[in-house]
Amino acid sequence: MWLRQLFKELRIHHWTLHEPVNLAVDNQAAIRIAEKPVSFPLAKHIDVRHHFVREEVEKGKITLSYVKTSDQHADVFTKALPGPTHAFHTKALGLVPAEKDANAEEQA
Repeated sequence: MWLRQLFKELRIHHWTLHEPVNLAVDNQAAIRIAEKPVSFPLAKHIDVRHHFVREEVEKGKITLSYVKTSDQHADVFTKALPGPTHAFHTKALGLVPAEKDANAEEQA
């Protein structure tokens, strides 16, 4: 959403800006709460001002899709992960250590 707004402000027009942003979510309860505009007894504590995602789903600006926790690559940015799990997610995202980037540039 932030990137979409930045593109608008920079007057960069691209066809993908008109498509909904897809969020890969590993919490099925969160998806149900966001997609159904009904009251959930266990979610009463959520303040109305925190319903941004629900509102954007209703407007068609965001779609939500379920992804298994083991396949949630964004976890590398938000959680302390065991070494092999961290390596799996960073590789899937195409991230490499900075020293590898520098060495690749020197060899080129």
